[in-house]
Amino acid sequence: MLHGCLLPWRRSRLGGSDVVYEGHSFPAAWRTNSRSRNSKSFLLASTALATGVLASATINPPSAQAGCSVLAAGLVICGTTMTTNTTFPANVPNDRIYIFNVPTFTAAVTSGAFVDGFGLHFENTSSTGAINVTNNGTVTTNQAVDALEI
Repeated sequence: MLHGCLLPWRRSRLGGSDVVYEGHSFPAAWRTNSRSRNSKSFLLASTALATGVLASATINPPSAQAGCSVLAAGLVICGTTMTTNTTFPANVPNDRIYIFNVPTFTAAVTSGAFVDGFGLHFENTSSTGAINVTNNGTVTTNQAVDALEI
C-alpha cells in the first residue's frame, strides 16, 4: 500500500512504530532526521573552527608576518612593514589606514614587528562599536602624521 510521496528527511509512522523511508519500512528507532542533525553539527563545527582561527591569530599572531593582513572585517594583524599613506584595500599589505563599521574592531602589531613609513591608523565608524589595539612591536613615522592613530 502506497502512503504518498515521502521526502528523504521526513518521518511517517505506520501502524505502530514503523517508519517509511524511500519506500522501505524500518523500525522508528532506526531512522532519525539525520540531515537536520548533520547540518547543525556542521554549522557548529564550522563556527568553532572559525572562532579558533581568529582567536589564535589575535592572541598569538605569527611573528614572521610581513605587512598587514585583514583576516575578517574588523580584524587586522600587522607584522614588519613600511606603510604608505593609503586606505585599505588600495595597497595591500602596506596600507596605513584601516576603516571598518563593525561591533568590535580588533587590531594587533605582532611581537617584534617594526612598522614605519606612515605608521598605522585604525578606525571604527560604528557609533556603538568598540576598538581594541594591541601593540607588541614598534610603530614609528617621520611623516606629518601620528605613528599610531586609533
